[in-house]
Amino acid sequence: VRAFVFYLTKLALPFNLSPLYPHINTIDPFSFGYVEYIASFILLLFITYISLRSLKKNRLYSAVWFYYITTLIPVIGIVPVGAHFAADRYTYLPSLGPFLLLGVGIGYIFARSSKRGKALLIAVLLFLFGILTNKTITQIYVWKNSETLWTSVIKLFPYSTTAYINRGGGYAGMSNYQRAIKDLDTAIRLNPASLDAYKSRGNVYQRLGDSQQAIRDYSKAIELAVLESGDSKQTTKVYINRGATYMAMGEYILAIKDFNEAIKLDPGYVEAYNLRGAAYVNTGDYRQAIKDLNTAIQLDPVSADAYYNRGTAYRRIEDNYRAINDFSMA
Repeated sequence: VRAFVFYLTKLALPFNLSPLYPHINTIDPFSFGYVEYIASFILLLFITYISLRSLKKNRLYSAVWFYYITTLIPVIGIVPVGAHFAADRYTYLPSLGPFLLLGVGIGYIFARSSKRGKALLIAVLLFLFGILTNKTITQIYVWKNSETLWTSVIKLFPYSTTAYINRGGGYAGMSNYQRAIKDLDTAIRLNPASLDAYKSRGNVYQRLGDSQQAIRDYSKAIELAVLESGDSKQTTKVYINRGATYMAMGEYILAIKDFNEAIKLDPGYVEAYNLRGAAYVNTGDYRQAIKDLNTAIQLDPVSADAYYNRGTAYRRIEDNYRAINDFSMA
């Protein structure tokens, strides 16, 4: 209910636009959010009532209104998707109805205005055109990069965990690790049960070479994943990352345990077989290493890493002909 009226408001007053409109987790009966829901419900009923009342005299209003509602239904949030309750792009089709009505209204006024009235109407429209053009240019800048994008969200919604996680990821991609950690610390403070925040911070610590802190964050992410029983692919990736960190520390047995867990969750995960094969090479279990790397190559015949690791295993057992073939393929 809130979203139907929210989009109408944004079409009429396109200010404070955001790449992300996060959900409000709890509604306080005395808060503005609660009043917004009640007001939206009343306004929705009122517009629907007026549209139906005008049906006999003029079908345009009801046609526009029910077109607007129908085209929004697939994205209105009945089935929640992601961390947002609305998105500007969802108005592309629904906005045709209200703007058609607006165009008809302007045409009606223009046709019945005097010369002076027409000149005034054109001046007002040009003024609005200038404001909206300026707004468009400003909005384009928001999408320049991850920093500008998520900073704009944080300004409007400083409680958005997702925005801090994504900006932290953007900083990490720019190798600005200290700012990345600061944002991810904030995300964890806002939501101590955020699996994504711990996973992302673990990735940053891993890049910084702080293996112990990376392990702690990955372990916390795995703990949260088990509690949530959520996305197994995401959990698989955390096991892979923690296993890779253990390998960097020379803890190959612990790494193999993590890769085993990853393969249990996703038996077709190429990287899990590749890394477990590499770990077995380091423990001297070349037979098992070759078996894993055969599987990795079978799943992904163009995995250069898998060919390289298998070549290393063959070289260790002095099967030089096969080693050379694998290194050549890599």
